[in-house]
Amino acid sequence: MRYFWIGFLCLLAITIVIIVTRPGKQSRDSDLAIQLDSTAPIDPVANDSTGTSMSAETEPGQEPDEPGPTEELVRDLLQNKAEDTEPLKIEELDGPTLQVGMDQEIPHVTVIPGLVQEDPEGSLVADNKWMIRGNGLPDDPYIVSWELLQSAAQTYQPRYGDHDMPQRVALLNGKWIRINGYVAFPLMAAQSKELLAMLNQWDGCCIGVPPTPYDAIEVMLTDQMATGRKHAIKFGRLEGRFKIEPYLIEDWLVGLYMLDDASIEMGDQEAAATP
Repeated sequence: MRYFWIGFLCLLAITIVIIVTRPGKQSRDSDLAIQLDSTAPIDPVANDSTGTSMSAETEPGQEPDEPGPTEELVRDLLQNKAEDTEPLKIEELDGPTLQVGMDQEIPHVTVIPGLVQEDPEGSLVADNKWMIRGNGLPDDPYIVSWELLQSAAQTYQPRYGDHDMPQRVALLNGKWIRINGYVAFPLMAAQSKELLAMLNQWDGCCIGVPPTPYDAIEVMLTDQMATGRKHAIKFGRLEGRFKIEPYLIEDWLVGLYMLDDASIEMGDQEAAATP
């Protein structure tokens, strides 16, 4: 029995020592914080003893690569998209008001007058907000922004009985235009003369932002072209003869703009929407 109690007291003493010497909650939290901090991503700039970035730099005496045609096109597209986010704020002109576009006869459309003038450089200025450069001819097309085309939605809503088309949009009907945008080809075709030009990115099926009648153009090319990879985001610069042709189903607007006899300059870079 004596040995039993001696063993019991030894075990009790060991237990007391373990309880007294084990780390507290604060110590455990500190250890956990250190462990979590060790898994955090490393900032190459913060850990660089010289204080310089670890990004690639041009070596001394080496000139940066000149941008190729594709890079220039991509840069122009992005620049134009950024510039067209808002209508221009233009000072009022002293010239006469032009009636261009008021004689348009478009089914399901009533053209309403606006303020269209010509600036000293020969460009059209509509409603003191929209600058339309060019002459609307094949060799000098109107340069059009998506925001200008979208502005038709302010007054043209057939579903609600509103058929008023602003003069600034109606004057484009039958004229040659140039516009930059994303494009989608038919998914099941290897080659096609038809495509959809859009303001927003859309793969033609299920990835991206589906267009509305006001920010999309049905395009008919003069020549067939390869459609490229399916479910890929493509973009380009389009030129062609613009038409306002509302497509209504029981007063629901399904389509509005078309581009015939069109050509396109595609960007080679495509952002794949699927792995």
